[in-house]
Amino acid sequence: MACCYFELGKYDKAMQTFQRALELFHNSKSSAWISTIVDQASIMNNMAYTLIKHKQFEDASDLVDASFELQQFLPETSDKTLTISTLSTMAYIYYRTKKYRLSLDTYSACVQLQVDNTMYTESDHVEVLKKIAGKIYSYLWHDALSIHTSKLTYRQPARYLQKDQGL
Repeated sequence: MACCYFELGKYDKAMQTFQRALELFHNSKSSAWISTIVDQASIMNNMAYTLIKHKQFEDASDLVDASFELQQFLPETSDKTLTISTLSTMAYIYYRTKKYRLSLDTYSACVQLQVDNTMYTESDHVEVLKKIAGKIYSYLWHDALSIHTSKLTYRQPARYLQKDQGL
């Protein structure tokens, strides 16, 4: 239900529904603990993405971290789809907060996990690689602009000095 609210752009209602779902899990006496952990971690990841829409990146990052912590309880043999999704959310947070190097590294980890995951097809790999390419372009452009700006800063005093000395 919360995902439907999210898709309709009703982010406040989505967040309330996600929070209610977490409350239900905490009160549950379920014997299927793996499923419960996966569901809770998934809900936290979805809540984080909802917070991103509200530009609440710090709170979103905290929820992603909590999701990762829950995932540490899962057996090594469990499906890595949730981990890939959570990494993707974290990479997006890094991107939106201009931490481009962390974003690239995290998206790269997504690709590595997708290669070993049968749920993802080759087209999924291409989509992530397109995202990475866009991030690399943004990152390189940002670096090139910084380098260009710093060169201008250092060259300007030399030009003025040359003018004053008649050079």
